[in-house]
Amino acid sequence: MSRTYPRPRTRRTSNRQASTGAKNAAKARSAASIRLSVGAENGNYGTDSFALVVQTFKPGHEGEFEDVATLWDAPKEDFGSRGRIDTTLAVGIAAAAWSPLRRLLDADVPSGIAVSDGEIGELLNEAAERLAGSGVRIDWDEALDSSLSAKVVIGRRGGLMQSVPDVFDDTKLEGLSWELSLDGVALTEEEMEQLAETERPVTRLRDRWVLVSPTMSERARTPDLQPLSAIDALSVALTGTLTVNGETVEVEASGWIAALREQEEIDAIRPDLDGRQVMDHLGVGPGPHVGQALTHLLELRLEEGPMDVDEARRRLDAWWAARS
Repeated sequence: MSRTYPRPRTRRTSNRQASTGAKNAAKARSAASIRLSVGAENGNYGTDSFALVVQTFKPGHEGEFEDVATLWDAPKEDFGSRGRIDTTLAVGIAAAAWSPLRRLLDADVPSGIAVSDGEIGELLNEAAERLAGSGVRIDWDEALDSSLSAKVVIGRRGGLMQSVPDVFDDTKLEGLSWELSLDGVALTEEEMEQLAETERPVTRLRDRWVLVSPTMSERARTPDLQPLSAIDALSVALTGTLTVNGETVEVEASGWIAALREQEEIDAIRPDLDGRQVMDHLGVGPGPHVGQALTHLLELRLEEGPMDVDEARRRLDAWWAARS
């Protein structure tokens, strides 16, 4: 499988000092000398398995990528032993980031491997990011759409309240659910069902082949998350993000919270400190404790009205000391 791709920009990095940083930079340059082209073996995503093809460039021709299979036996002046050594080193660095690439090192020519649907799922979940961190780029077949995205929606499903509730009534719960979109347009219920039922990392949606990670499939199968109390829903809407299974995701509000946003009333009941001020004052990083601190400050604001920054910090210190 050989494809033509636009040439990526490359950047030369100095390796003048024999330091750890310079060695890491050298490794990054070595890894960047290859990229991985991934697609169906014969172009039919309905039936074909996936293949991964390694591409590299001739020494002195950075960015002019060709298939390794084409270059491997090229004359010395075109590729030769230097090109083979550089390519093998780059494959080794990539294999440290994603273990299936070790199969390339067992071959006489590290030109490509067949990859299973499960391994494609690994790439879509996290492995592609690890490879990118090592300087190795994944080029998906241009026939594949990678625009599938997800956000959390408050109040769209599972008991939407149309009026402003008593935010301190723990029995008032707001539904919380995943909403998946393709090119920014939300999937229909039928499309969500199709995504939930697919057993492959690719499916046909809206007349195109769409890449589907295992994470996205799971979100389509179980879109409903644990409901939030009204006060927590309001807090999440204020920050605009929510941490789900360690991942920070975008949140969109609907119902009474969305109505408050539209009326600009929600701005009048923001906590007296924002998330960055909380982290700076407490000397902590992002995490659930920041959301808890903002919820506490919001409750104070609702109960006692606005307070100045100094007072908000004192109250935050007292709350923080009490929970330690």
